[in-house]
Amino acid sequence: MIRVLLPALMIWALCFSVADCGSTQVQSPQHVEKPAATPTPPMITLTNQAPDGGFDITGDLIPSGADVVEIAISKVVNPERIALTLTVYLDDKRGSSVTDVEKNVLGSFSLYPPDRPGKFLLPFPPSLNKLPPSVKARMIFVLKRLDETKPWNKVEVEVSRPTFRSSQKN
Repeated sequence: MIRVLLPALMIWALCFSVADCGSTQVQSPQHVEKPAATPTPPMITLTNQAPDGGFDITGDLIPSGADVVEIAISKVVNPERIALTLTVYLDDKRGSSVTDVEKNVLGSFSLYPPDRPGKFLLPFPPSLNKLPPSVKARMIFVLKRLDETKPWNKVEVEVSRPTFRSSQKN
């Protein structure tokens, strides 16, 4: 008798719970707050008519131990395939003349092929790694032709905000 009663009781409980779970009312969709999209990093555009530009950088953006700066070129318009070079300076606002800025040359690199974007790594001096958080520095990019005798044609290079990191793998 228990063998018959136990399965019947289980079937009855199952039918009762299924019948109770269904709702005859249509629920209105609830407003689900989507997380804010991460902002795209700021960019500067260097052209043959405006060949220099830069980013403001504060000491708190440079992580401790950073010895490399990564520069991403996200877009290149260079239909004539003019050989280009970008020189990167860091003006830490402690100097007041152009020669002081030139002392903080981080390096330069060329695009190859000259009409393709890419990522480039430059060494970041340890002395500049210790900028106080309150000090504003400016990373300056200067676009030049490798062959200065040839005329400029339409050139546009889009540079993303640089990132600082350690060259040591964790």
